[in-house]
Amino acid sequence: MSLLLQFIFSGLTTGSVYALVGIGFNIVYNSTSILNLAQGEFVVIGGLMMWFFLEGLNLPFATSVVLTLTVAATVALLMERLTIKPLLKKRRPPSCDNGYHCSVYSN
Repeated sequence: MSLLLQFIFSGLTTGSVYALVGIGFNIVYNSTSILNLAQGEFVVIGGLMMWFFLEGLNLPFATSVVLTLTVAATVALLMERLTIKPLLKKRRPPSCDNGYHCSVYSN
């Protein structure tokens, strides 16, 4: 019985992570109309950085969380500035002076 409960909780945990990644795909696609397939990589970066800070550098948990969030946010900012923003600039018309007009045009 305990093995069954372990499988159920493990499945719910894994499913929750997949759901969060799927919601990330949905939010990015609906706001930019660009399918960013690197969303899953942010989950991997976060997990690997947390492991590295905890096990590799033997830092405390709270410090590891802060550093992990900082690294993940920096990578996400670089991804947005280097890939997504240039793609959005190419698709917008020159007369695009407000966000609503641009979002209506791009959809």
